[in-house]
Amino acid sequence: MVYHFVLTYSNWETGTICASESFASLSEGFENALWELGGVPLLHRTDRMTAAVNNLSEQVDFQKNYQTLLRRYDLEGRRIQTGRPNENGDVEQRHYRLHRAMDQALLLRGSREFAALDKYRVFLGELFNQLNSGRKARLAEEMEQLRPLPGRRLDTVKRVRSRVNTGSLIVVERNSYSVNSRLIGEIVEARVFADHLEVWYGGQKMEQLPRLRGRTNYRIDYRHIID
Repeated sequence: MVYHFVLTYSNWETGTICASESFASLSEGFENALWELGGVPLLHRTDRMTAAVNNLSEQVDFQKNYQTLLRRYDLEGRRIQTGRPNENGDVEQRHYRLHRAMDQALLLRGSREFAALDKYRVFLGELFNQLNSGRKARLAEEMEQLRPLPGRRLDTVKRVRSRVNTGSLIVVERNSYSVNSRLIGEIVEARVFADHLEVWYGGQKMEQLPRLRGRTNYRIDYRHIID
């Protein structure tokens, strides 16, 4: 999936690859877009994705983490009504046109296969640059209305402490990962990002591992087990 960000006046757009519709993906995509843009608009409208919108209560519009993200950038948050995608009409149209542009670019490329995720990121970045090339005049008008970025990005990394069991495994978000066997019995800190996690011990990063999806899955590296 792709987090898709659009300015509704100039139609300047960008996107970030994400593996799930989670707050980690939302915050990463949103902040990537603002820092690439170089400024902050006055408001941000989203659909009713559960990572942002509190769909279980009429008293509180947004999830707690998303409220924190909005406060970090001093943004007014808005959401569309249930079953009213037309309220996001400009963005929905850009979604449709982005799908068509991607399809055409892949046809010209001659293959839909990518050797690595980074190559797909490069492909998408080049496509967005091409789409934005004709929007510079209206974007310049919009840039005059944007506010400056804060000093740094919001730290949205989830930190999980886990003891390494006798099988040299830690459990993070209900999935199991192997770490170096010399850490057996020790407590490590897993820092969970949108697409990977880092394992820290004694103030040092010991591992960076691809993040597993779903539950009760395993990622075992034989190098951790066999000396």
